[in-house]
Amino acid sequence: LKDIRNARSNGHIGLLLSLEGADPLQNDLNLLRVFYDLGVRGLGLTWSRRNYAADGCAFSAEAPARPCGLTDFGRALVLKAEQLGMLVDVTLKLFPLPRSCRTLAVPVSTVAEGLRWADQAMTHALTASAVLLVQDAAVPGLSGPDYTLLYTSEGLPDDVEAELAAVSSTLRKHGAPLIIETELNGIDAWSEFLGSTQDDQVLIRAGVPAKMLSRYLSEQSGRLSIEGTQHLCIECASGLVYAKGFCEDEVSIQSAVASFRQPALAAGGYALVVAAPRSLSGTLDRWGYEPSTLALMHQLKNRWDPAHILNPGAFLPGLLSSDALFKVN
Repeated sequence: LKDIRNARSNGHIGLLLSLEGADPLQNDLNLLRVFYDLGVRGLGLTWSRRNYAADGCAFSAEAPARPCGLTDFGRALVLKAEQLGMLVDVTLKLFPLPRSCRTLAVPVSTVAEGLRWADQAMTHALTASAVLLVQDAAVPGLSGPDYTLLYTSEGLPDDVEAELAAVSSTLRKHGAPLIIETELNGIDAWSEFLGSTQDDQVLIRAGVPAKMLSRYLSEQSGRLSIEGTQHLCIECASGLVYAKGFCEDEVSIQSAVASFRQPALAAGGYALVVAAPRSLSGTLDRWGYEPSTLALMHQLKNRWDPAHILNPGAFLPGLLSSDALFKVN
């Protein structure tokens, strides 16, 4: 608190170091004290996957039912964090009750059409939790559209009702032929897309400023491709494009990545390889760019983990080989 007060009084910007997920601790409470001594003052118990402390959110809509919440180690970890005076982050999103979650689905013929309708729909976005354009999504009531626009709204029932009514009216005004309500929400569709990636598929994620998304995709129409079957999932509000497909060799992977990466970098974004067949890793450049904060990342890594034993094989470009990076999959 003293450092925070000093930073505020002197007009400085400060960083509060925190762990997003207790994974680096494994099941050793003593490591929490080590991180505390290194300056960490916040602890998020989990995020996308189960660890020793708690359960996370599944990346696959078909994940089997499982108990949620804190483990015995997780309860002891919370107590230890409180004793040290650390902040404990238990959730990324809070919902007032009663809560409603509803999704509109719209069949779409082309990416350009879907992005145009998404832009119009998002003018009403106050409770929207997902605005997704998905290729070959299985939506009951829609017979085989090339793409489906999913607009999910979450919050108080009256707010959700009002927003979806406004979105429906706007979409009809701009030519949407059919709008239905579906049980498949955008978050589940996104999770299913990522979770169904096969071991022999390449998964690429490209990110550009959201205002550049339509231009990025329209100017590269016909160039953004992965050899063989390709599927796209586009997060319209955040400017993220996911693509997955099959590649026969490393040259094909490099060509596919370049088709996404070069125009993304030109637009001030990035494109990276999230997953690829282990046999095709070779010298593949998964990152393709150097973050402006790389020097700071190096300093933090070297200070906290000079022997590079924490989270081996993960995450930091320039510190690990491409072969090591493939171990995280």
